[in-house]
Amino acid sequence: MINSSSPKDEGLPFTTGQNKSPSELADQEQEEINELITKLQAFTFKESEISLLVESVMSTDLKKQLSGLEGLKKLLSQPQDPPIQEILDSGVVPTLLEIMEDSKKPEAQLEAACCLVSLCSGTSEQIEQVIDCGVILSFLAALDSAGYKLTHQILWGLGNIAGKSVVFRDLIIKEGGVEIIVNVVEDALTLGSRRNGAWALSNLCKGKPAPPFKSISRAVTLFCNLLKGESHKEILTHAAWGLSYSSSRNEGIEVILQSGVVSVIVGLLSSPDLSMVTPCLKIVGNIISGTDKQTSMVLKEKDFLPALLNLTIHESKAIRKE
Repeated sequence: MINSSSPKDEGLPFTTGQNKSPSELADQEQEEINELITKLQAFTFKESEISLLVESVMSTDLKKQLSGLEGLKKLLSQPQDPPIQEILDSGVVPTLLEIMEDSKKPEAQLEAACCLVSLCSGTSEQIEQVIDCGVILSFLAALDSAGYKLTHQILWGLGNIAGKSVVFRDLIIKEGGVEIIVNVVEDALTLGSRRNGAWALSNLCKGKPAPPFKSISRAVTLFCNLLKGESHKEILTHAAWGLSYSSSRNEGIEVILQSGVVSVIVGLLSSPDLSMVTPCLKIVGNIISGTDKQTSMVLKEKDFLPALLNLTIHESKAIRKE
């Protein structure tokens, strides 16, 4: 039973605190919440407790709610066979969305977001169930005022959804997801938000049929800027993959050429990192298959032909073929 593996309510009472100011009461309540979260993290939850965990999540008592959320999060984080369908069938998703949208309870808000992100890593059918409950709009709306931890989670969830199918991708684009995520990445002060945002945007540019170029144009410009100004390898890789998807069309090629990022892309062809070389090689391949003018913009880069010759003897067969 959940009561045997969860902290007892009487162990962490929310005392009224006589003669304390409102700020002191708020500090005390926050301390009690932090203590509760620390204790919950040490507990083990069982799949047989899902119904009790869901009942706790639906409670109006914050302590019970946090206990239920932590339990569901841990079950969904299992490396093998997480009980995604069982939790979906419990009908808890609308409540998770309500909690995530409530910025007055940031701890519960973050825990609910973690649960939703895990649910969005399931099969297409399972993700569709979460989408039908309104997760895309809720994720995008929450980004407007989310703290950095919540932002990381939401961006990861949106990337999961977009990467699963072009139908889901287009739903995010239709709701203005590209513009919203670009704004988040441009204003982001943390590495995690830039990294997860760049990955989500690359997934929004991926897939066939390709999305209308107008709907992703700001993402393409952002990818170019990231390649010119970012130093983190993962962010650079996500930006390069984003450009490899969007440079299959003339509009994408033109944005890349006008941004002045071609020399950076050519330079990355000599990177020792295969995950960086592969998308950059696809980008230049797309450009030189364009018009004569576009091809000449790559050929005039003095490092291009030497880098290309080195790649013909690369240890990777896929690179040599490309």
